[in-house]
Amino acid sequence: VDTFLYFFRAYRDENGRLVFNLRKIRRRYVRSFFLWNLLGNFPTTLLIYSGWKDHTDDGVADNAVIVLKGIDLLKLCRFVRISYLSSSSEAINEYKQNRKSQARLQLFRFAFALVALSHCFACFWSF
Repeated sequence: VDTFLYFFRAYRDENGRLVFNLRKIRRRYVRSFFLWNLLGNFPTTLLIYSGWKDHTDDGVADNAVIVLKGIDLLKLCRFVRISYLSSSSEAINEYKQNRKSQARLQLFRFAFALVALSHCFACFWSF
């Protein structure tokens, strides 16, 4: 759903004006995040368990599973969008201007980074 909605999300151009032209929005999205979103939404787990589960005797299937797991790591690229969206949001930019909120925002960033890093370690541990 997120990938689909990006085709309709307005953005600010170099002059700071909001762009609502769908053709420009689509062109910009296809040139920026579309490939990463498409690869991140690729159903690698479904392919692993449907096609190669029965063919693990040969090395080709094992290599294919490794490649598919590598494609799965591209889902981490979604975190790049978080910084992009937070810098383009007017509400977050106003919140950043307040001195008290800067400390809260820094604490939230640290907690989020800690949770994300713990999650990655847990995923690598189980892999």
